[in-house]
Amino acid sequence: MRESEYCKFLYKILSNPEITKLDILPQLHPEVQNLINNNDDSNGTYAKECFPFLVVTSEHVVGISKEILIKAFMQAHTRFYKLNNASDQTKEQVQEILETSLVLLLIGSENNTALNARRKLVDSRNALGELNLITKVLTSKLKKHSKSPLLWGYRSELLTAHRDHIKLNCTNNRDFIELLKQNSHTEFEHIIAAGEVHYMNYYAWNYARWLTTDTCIRLSKVLQNSPNRQMVLESYLRSISRKIEKWCFGHPSDASGWSFFSWLLVFYVSERPESTSPSHIKQDDTLLLNTTIEVFKFATTVSLGHEAVWIFLRRIISDPLIISDRVRNSFLSKIVTYVDHRKNDSNAIFTKDEQNHLQDGSESANTPTMTIREMQMKRNAKMLDNLQDQEISVISSCIRWISTVSKIKKAN
Repeated sequence: MRESEYCKFLYKILSNPEITKLDILPQLHPEVQNLINNNDDSNGTYAKECFPFLVVTSEHVVGISKEILIKAFMQAHTRFYKLNNASDQTKEQVQEILETSLVLLLIGSENNTALNARRKLVDSRNALGELNLITKVLTSKLKKHSKSPLLWGYRSELLTAHRDHIKLNCTNNRDFIELLKQNSHTEFEHIIAAGEVHYMNYYAWNYARWLTTDTCIRLSKVLQNSPNRQMVLESYLRSISRKIEKWCFGHPSDASGWSFFSWLLVFYVSERPESTSPSHIKQDDTLLLNTTIEVFKFATTVSLGHEAVWIFLRRIISDPLIISDRVRNSFLSKIVTYVDHRKNDSNAIFTKDEQNHLQDGSESANTPTMTIREMQMKRNAKMLDNLQDQEISVISSCIRWISTVSKIKKAN
């Protein structure tokens, strides 16, 4: 493949819907290069016709070495600006602008000129193809790309155009609702993938906020006069909540994900007709209560020392629109009881083998020396101290909030 064809082939590869992932390689491994050049790839692992772009057919992944990407950029830079400034553009030149602008974005995610050129050429009819292409860029390990505000903003524009196109081509509302929910869940998979690539990806989770809001607005419009409107909205938000809760439990220190999770629960409450008055909030709301209890258990057992989880609890417990005073006080009393139990029950900081040792005075087979047992006790005691400090911090902030609210009520 000639260097002048790098932009064309790269665009063709990334536009292929069968390719789902883009990786940047420091360089091509000599063994792989010799394998392809000498036709020794008997298993068909690599697509020879795409070389020097390394397409792993079985994994649906394309790998690009930095050296090849820079060579493609040198070709694309000059050609793009020459074509983009031309007054009259042929169909072939438009295609070349799409090819070269993609390479410019792979080198620099904040290239607004290249992005604006693509905006002019992409409409609702080909928005899905552009979405698939941008997905590979946002979920790649390219530096800063998954945190690019320009790319996430561009993605929201593409998704809006694509959803409008879906609406025009749907024959009935039921099909549109199913396609909309399916599209939303797919988008959340991409957001989660971007969150895996880059820690604290606030831009990805801000896009998730927009996505949730846009989806609920569209569902509300379609179901405006339907008695099932509330049920459909709650069902959708609950399904998203379960997905995000699972991800957050796997990433206890990612404050951006936990921040979105707390926003999602607040948004869920705001979508309910009862949310206009805190005193009328459902007392048996399983999503809110069960989620808070599960997060609290997680915080006190697994995620000791992860502040993001405790900030989540502070917000949920102290927000008057989420939990009523009665439920909040009940929950706080359970926390206090739990902390007192952990303080007073010495066995809570010992393992089962250590408890047996305290009871009968004999050493367990799993704790052969006193030194090991003492180290275990110190470790657990240290964890308990941290636990108590964090729990008391949560309780204190909530009590201060309740006290402030009470004073305001008395003043009024």
